[in-house]
Amino acid sequence: MKHLSLCLIVICMIAAMPALSRADPKLESSGSNAGFGFAAGERWGMTQVTASNPDAQAHTVLAAVSFTKATDIGNVQFARTVWLPPHSVRRLDLPFRAPEMPGKTQSVPIQSLLLDTQGATERTLSREDGLMRAEQRTPVIVSLSGGDESGSDLAHAVKALCGQDTAMAGLRSQQLPPFAAAWQGIDLLILSDPELQLDAAQKLALRQWLTSGGRLWILLDRVGDEIARDLLGDDYRCATVGRTRKMETDLEPGTGVVLRDVIGSGGLGTVKAKETWPAGWTVSGGAEHVEVKSGFTTVKRDQAAGDATLRQSFKLDPLWSKVRLTVRASATLTAPASGDHGAKARFQFISDAGQPVGSPIALGAAATVKAVTEFAQTVPVPAHAAMVQVDFGLWNAAGEAAFHQVMMTPMGLRFPDPVEMAQVVADGVDVDRMVGGWPAAFHMPVGLGTVMITTLSPRLWTAEQDAGLGTLDDVVRVIARRRMKAALTMENWSPMVHQAIGYRVFQRGPVLSLLAAYVAALLAGGVWLWRKNQLEWLSAWGAGLAVVLALGLMALGVKHRGLTPLTIADAQFIEVVPSQQMATITGLVGVYSPAGGVGPLSATAGGVLWPDRTGQEGRLLRMVWSDVDRWTWDFLQLPAGAVRMSELKHAAPLPQPATVTLTVGEKGVEGQVDWPTMPGFEDPVLAGVNGSLVVKPRGDGRFVCSSDDRLPPGQFIGGQSLSATQTMRQQVYRDLLLAPAGFDRAHFPVQPVLLWWARPMDLGFALPQQAERRETGLVAVPVRIETPKPGTKLRIPSPLIRIDAVRNSAFSSVTVFNNLNQQWIGQMTQGAVAPLQFTVPGELVPLKLDSALLLIHIHAPSRLVEVLDGKNNVLAAFNRPLRPVSVELKPSDTVKLDEHGALQLTLRISDGDNVPWEITGMDLDVTATAEAK
Repeated sequence: MKHLSLCLIVICMIAAMPALSRADPKLESSGSNAGFGFAAGERWGMTQVTASNPDAQAHTVLAAVSFTKATDIGNVQFARTVWLPPHSVRRLDLPFRAPEMPGKTQSVPIQSLLLDTQGATERTLSREDGLMRAEQRTPVIVSLSGGDESGSDLAHAVKALCGQDTAMAGLRSQQLPPFAAAWQGIDLLILSDPELQLDAAQKLALRQWLTSGGRLWILLDRVGDEIARDLLGDDYRCATVGRTRKMETDLEPGTGVVLRDVIGSGGLGTVKAKETWPAGWTVSGGAEHVEVKSGFTTVKRDQAAGDATLRQSFKLDPLWSKVRLTVRASATLTAPASGDHGAKARFQFISDAGQPVGSPIALGAAATVKAVTEFAQTVPVPAHAAMVQVDFGLWNAAGEAAFHQVMMTPMGLRFPDPVEMAQVVADGVDVDRMVGGWPAAFHMPVGLGTVMITTLSPRLWTAEQDAGLGTLDDVVRVIARRRMKAALTMENWSPMVHQAIGYRVFQRGPVLSLLAAYVAALLAGGVWLWRKNQLEWLSAWGAGLAVVLALGLMALGVKHRGLTPLTIADAQFIEVVPSQQMATITGLVGVYSPAGGVGPLSATAGGVLWPDRTGQEGRLLRMVWSDVDRWTWDFLQLPAGAVRMSELKHAAPLPQPATVTLTVGEKGVEGQVDWPTMPGFEDPVLAGVNGSLVVKPRGDGRFVCSSDDRLPPGQFIGGQSLSATQTMRQQVYRDLLLAPAGFDRAHFPVQPVLLWWARPMDLGFALPQQAERRETGLVAVPVRIETPKPGTKLRIPSPLIRIDAVRNSAFSSVTVFNNLNQQWIGQMTQGAVAPLQFTVPGELVPLKLDSALLLIHIHAPSRLVEVLDGKNNVLAAFNRPLRPVSVELKPSDTVKLDEHGALQLTLRISDGDNVPWEITGMDLDVTATAEAK
């Protein structure tokens, strides 16, 4: 018996050992920097926590991070459910949205939690506190160099050009976040890693960020075609045909080269009195008078013999291989002497030892030149030259010489080691710089984003920047623009979402019945009191009836509120990027709950919602991620009888391509929509950069439109009367197409697009309870114009024709049209000369013009308005036009479409009194014949 008891005790101890040895999972690190490595105020980012499981059994836990000390989102947790195998350590990526940050915040406290949610009550297993780097500066630049020092140097140069309020981070490809939302914190990604390795989720997240408005700079000489094509797909229309190594590089005109003005460098424009000689310059000879005024430095002298000059020396950059020397001057000489005389500037290269190198170079006029004249010469910089000595003034002459500019322009660079350049053939791109006949920098749009591609070694860009040149400025100006607002915002969608939820909430009949009963009872009571001769009680009777009416309306409202079902209303603006087979989605999601406490809200196909948290203060709110595109808002409290709004931003891959093809013919435009996964095609509009046309559907995705289908300004839906839904849609069209572009909002569209209303994309928004869905979507697809066969007659409507203000050497033009936002300037009081260029789509070129009709929407009292051709001949004139005027244009040597499909016209408005005049629009309908390319 004793042995049996001992065996039972041993067996129990063995059975209890696993329970005694069990240990809970714990955190090994708090929310540490991951992804781009910082928290940007009110933007999404990514952090990382490390959890370990010392137990012999697997555990499923919830890892969460929160900013507990942030007043605005201190109650919000961002979490992921994770499975921990036995005796394992796992690193977890967690997307988060950073809190508001006061000025000069350098770090934000972050708390990490490991929670057991498997039981009846939630249990905290581990807690860690830490700090995360905060970043409030914008734009934010990220360099993906893979250890390439030249790429990192270039990123620092770009940061310096963008200013002190620019942040920068250097990463390796493994650190890029796989969540699209986590990319919202950056503005520019510089890619120079030749061994870039991204998994499928990282590539998709990068493409989603780019098509949603991101900016990507690819250093093609480093990464090569294969990586660029893998990231950009069909948008990459380039091919590297060779590579070259250069010891010297020419700087071609028009590529952003900054002129080095040696007059300005010497301080000649900063004298206190007009007869004070400039500081830092040596004045030699018999100069009686030196004057600085209105941008000119004037030297005067009464005697002809000898020289009267100003002298200073300037250090040369060691990288300069050739310079262009320029002098702009005017002179009035009274007694020029023989020999070397006149108003001149002389340049002499000097060595480190102070000895002349080579012969001096003189530029200027030997005789009287009354108008400002430019003298220029490009010369090589001698190998041992360290400085250049500049003298300018009067040489053996009497009179007056006014020097406007004395400049050195670097025109070539010499490198101690060769720099590499990829020789690229590119199609459909905007070239920003050429070197040796090859594109060195070019950019192209990808969805709402921009891709800049450079083919020269970063060493050349940084060397030019160090040399004081401005060649990098133009590249940065394109790639580091300010982040633009969405074309449609929450304010634009809010009325439509409220209408979708509440349009049938309250009926007129019961309300009218209550009001009729109130009026009848008031009249009956008044008659009865009049007969009783007690009308003084009428006020009390009316007050009592009003209370009864109010109670009845309240009861009716409560009843109808309960009758309105739980509803999810979804309004989306879907901008399709055909080349990427992707769509960027912005919009609004509204949830109406007849009873409180409904939730949670989840999504199963992407799209990040940031809910309205009014009334949720102090209560826990948790966003739980289960995959890169799946999440749930737990504990979201929906107030009874109210609409909870959430802003939507997403970029979604399309299961099938979406295309719109236009064919321009003699009767106008025919089109075909090919997108089988998007049902619905209601109230379509063809929107161009210069107006819109109403589209007439013909079934099976076909449609037609022409210039005759143009509606009055501000109207986008045809018909005599509009339904309530169409009225709302028309307002959205106005908000989208008529809203003025500006510093924070780009012009829409930048190319012709087809807009129509359809069912929105299903992002899987759902509640655990059965909810009614109210959905609406506005789709925008860029059109592809087919090239016509030679001999085809074409009638091209005005919205497909781009207008640009250009320069005309015959006139001092006044800008009346803004090319950036494609809008007319507005009211003006002075006269103007406005050279304009009308350009048809490139797919239709070459064309022979048959006729054109120009319609000018103008109100110009007390003015003469003239239309001039390309040679400034008057085609038509209108005296004091107060309404739109039209001009029929017939083809001639001066009225024709050039090889690029452009027609040049000039509008001239005469001076008059101070009565303002204004142009509100201009249409040009073109009839032409297609020619062979």
